[in-house]
Amino acid sequence: MNVNIELSPGKRKLVMFSVLIQQFAFLVISFGNGAAMPAIVESLGQSEYYAFVGVVYSLSQAIIAPIAATIGDRVGRKWINAGSLVLMCAFLILAYFSTNFVMLLIAWFLCGAAIGGFMSGPFLIMMDIYEQKDWGKMSANIVTALSLGMIVGPIVTGMLVDAGYMRMFFLLPIPFFIIASAIQFALYPNKRREGGTRFDAPGVIYLVLALVPFVVILNFAGSMFPWASATTLLLAAVTVIALVLLIRRETRTEFPAFPIGALKNRIILLCALICFLASAYSVLTAGFLIYFAQVVLQASATSGSTLLLPQVIVSMILPQFVGRWAGGNQNRYRLALAVMGVLFAVTLGGISMMKAGSSMVIFYALMAVGGIGYTFLNNLMAPFVSMNVDRSQIGAANGLKSFFTTLGTAVMGSVFGLILGLFENFATALAAAFVFGAVCCLAVTPLTLVLAKKKPE
Repeated sequence: MNVNIELSPGKRKLVMFSVLIQQFAFLVISFGNGAAMPAIVESLGQSEYYAFVGVVYSLSQAIIAPIAATIGDRVGRKWINAGSLVLMCAFLILAYFSTNFVMLLIAWFLCGAAIGGFMSGPFLIMMDIYEQKDWGKMSANIVTALSLGMIVGPIVTGMLVDAGYMRMFFLLPIPFFIIASAIQFALYPNKRREGGTRFDAPGVIYLVLALVPFVVILNFAGSMFPWASATTLLLAAVTVIALVLLIRRETRTEFPAFPIGALKNRIILLCALICFLASAYSVLTAGFLIYFAQVVLQASATSGSTLLLPQVIVSMILPQFVGRWAGGNQNRYRLALAVMGVLFAVTLGGISMMKAGSSMVIFYALMAVGGIGYTFLNNLMAPFVSMNVDRSQIGAANGLKSFFTTLGTAVMGSVFGLILGLFENFATALAAAFVFGAVCCLAVTPLTLVLAKKKPE
């Protein structure tokens, strides 16, 4: 068997099962967040910082994800992935018992860091234990598990919020994370890559200094300090200097924490740009869609959570066909990713025009269209990148994929929060955020057509 890690058929199925329930639980917490977190933040008297809570959560993921993927390539993925699941359980419990906003913010930041530790693991584990010819089929199974979490998370969380038990949201995924980590600790071998291993501490520091001041500017300039101020200038200077130092170091060191050199590969660069821009769709559908339903459509948290159903149904059924259709044909991957940008833009642009009293049939149809694009993003991206890079670069490529996804989430969350503050009418502000997201997603199409040049069969 031409695989990186050989397992007996029984053990391979159990490890794959652990990956599936891990991804299910991940989407439960990711999409349930949109129903629970506004109510939790409001209960602590800090509603104006709702967007910032999401940004902090995404920022910690962005910092940890590429580091975890790169280190996992060298020290083995078992302890990185399974250990992060255990830490996630501890941090979720801390969030459940948080009694003030600062404690909640810290706990949610740590949860984001734990997710960064296991975000890229599932697809990499799958590619370790299965042959390349099975990657499309197994990716489809992972996406189906994600879709199940996407439907269970918002609906169950919405019911808990309406019943007054919003903090139970933090406990929902814990049993699944425990089972997944136990299986991986017991059955998944810890295979290390040959060669030396060093931890690039300066690279991590530069990465933090490049990201944090930038996010602070996006979230607090104009409120805590003026845009045109010495504070803004200082933070911008720190970001630029740290970014220059990061690029300088990570392109010269043998063991970079942030594998920026991998962006020289045209396909990895495309993947990074797609993940960054398409995160606008994920942020709006996971964190703002239910908000939109409550404010514009006057729906309850439970009713609002059903708006995702068409997307979920499509992304549960379609992966089984998409993976087989794409197969190993790079031209089909290219076509699907180009179409994806248009589908996301149509969905977000259409939602921006919805008003109170608009037909829900139109809303559900738009979300079904978005579900097709969401399937393409989750089902085809990882295999497409992996077939275009050496096996030694797979960890770096997927780490950058996770980094730019979470960086996009942090930046888009900040921008959407900024947009919400520009309008007195909240419904108008939400519509403007969806229009901006549609423009970002539409940019995916020309980028894909240019960078993923058509190759002969």
